[in-house]
Amino acid sequence: MALYVSWRLAPAVKVSFDSRYEVAYPPGALERDKAIYAAAPGWPRLLLEHGATAAIVQRDQPLAAALPGPTGWQRTYRDEVFEVWAPVGTRGLPPGEVIGRARDGVFPDG
Repeated sequence: MALYVSWRLAPAVKVSFDSRYEVAYPPGALERDKAIYAAAPGWPRLLLEHGATAAIVQRDQPLAAALPGPTGWQRTYRDEVFEVWAPVGTRGLPPGEVIGRARDGVFPDG
């Protein structure tokens, strides 16, 4: 998904990590990303240190349950598998939920 977002929405949207991690990212990037999505101790600091402005999270990941707390972020999208979270007031990400609704296969542009 990260590569699709990069190709479709760049340069306005940047991803923190994608499948090219062995050649495109500095040492420690994978561990940082895993710590954030696992909601490991210190995850809010890691998220904010890197200037994150949104997060695509699988609904069953620990981060999905942890995000409403210490960050002040809100869920702006949810379907059967993923959620998109962003700081309250982020422009271009209207709240939405498509659970149980047919989707057209087009990534939401905001």
